[in-house]
Amino acid sequence: MWVRHRFVVSVKDAKPGDRVFVVGSVGQLGHWKMHGARELKTQQGLFPKWQVEVEMEQAPFEYKYVWQHAKGGHLEWENITNRIYSLQGPLEVAEFNRNESVTPAGSYVCFHGYYAHAEWAQQEFASLKFEVSQLRDTMQMQAKDTEQWRTRYEENVTCLERQRALMEEEKEELRKQLVRQARRIQDLERERDIRQEKETQLETRVVSLLDLLRTCQADLEAQKRSTDRLRRDLSDFRALVPEAEELKMEINEALMQDMPKIVASLVGEMGCNAAHTLTQTNAEQEASSSWALFWCELGAGSRNESNGKEEG
Repeated sequence: MWVRHRFVVSVKDAKPGDRVFVVGSVGQLGHWKMHGARELKTQQGLFPKWQVEVEMEQAPFEYKYVWQHAKGGHLEWENITNRIYSLQGPLEVAEFNRNESVTPAGSYVCFHGYYAHAEWAQQEFASLKFEVSQLRDTMQMQAKDTEQWRTRYEENVTCLERQRALMEEEKEELRKQLVRQARRIQDLERERDIRQEKETQLETRVVSLLDLLRTCQADLEAQKRSTDRLRRDLSDFRALVPEAEELKMEINEALMQDMPKIVASLVGEMGCNAAHTLTQTNAEQEASSSWALFWCELGAGSRNESNGKEEG
């Protein structure tokens, strides 16, 4: 069964900013722990009384009032034995007791100004000891984990250092390869320039050879035209050969007919004229011989040329 209890206490010496709490053995009053205590309030017309209503089970319980001073936050517990509620009527209006010093030995303990039952304190300390043991085990496990993580971290750092060294070696090797590639590119560029220069020279030479070929072709054409012209002239000259042969025969016949007359005239004339005439006659004979030789050679050349054409 739940009932509403009104806690009222008179704190005559309270100053502005002070606070008053009630703490007890039941859960609604914090089990003697200040973080679960109930704060009492006061106001004008009610001071120096402080009060609070708490809904609690209908059962006996123990309690005390605690005065928290505004200056320094000091907690002052009532310096009396625990107050007891035994289901006999309402709670009485209490006076905050600061003068009496009655604390049964062995029943309560005071820790930093807090009073609590020895049995509860023993249980709390046992629980705290267990929690401390668990915390110590947890810390040891965490220390082992930390050591393992530290070992792994060192291994990872060592591995990273090796990888970094390998990367540096690969970087250096790549740099050397780049240098070699750059040199190779420079060599290729030089070879390209040389090849282009040679190609330019070859092009110039080809152009000059083409010009020379055109010149040779023009010369050949000119020679061909000259050869054709010579052939035409030769053909015309050959056409005149028979006429020249007839003219030669006529001249020879005329000379043979006129020779006695010439000899007689030469015999009749003596002196210088005879000698002159004799010389002239010799000259004419030589001329006649030269003409005969010329015509013979001309006939032989014509025959050779005709033979060459037949062979061709």
